[in-house]
Amino acid sequence: MNERALIHALGRYSGVALDDSSIDDVLAAFGTTSSATAGGDLWVYKTAAELGAGTTLGTSGGTAGVDAYVVLDTSGNGMQIGASASEGTVFRFR
Repeated sequence: MNERALIHALGRYSGVALDDSSIDDVLAAFGTTSSATAGGDLWVYKTAAELGAGTTLGTSGGTAGVDAYVVLDTSGNGMQIGASASEGTVFRFR
């Protein structure tokens, strides 16, 4: 699991500090394929196919930050910022 990538993503996209406990919450949510909140943003588990991920950190659409994601395992699965567990749309970006 790529904890460094998660710390970077939460800092970049949700404004989370290095010592924020929500990092552990999002990491735990990845392990249970669920969701967690960090910096006021909901981060949702997504499979590699749902992310369409070719990189470790980025966006899968044309507008940076609208669908920010981070890949956390070698299969390409990760967490994506979203409005709900069934949507990949963002409700806030910093």
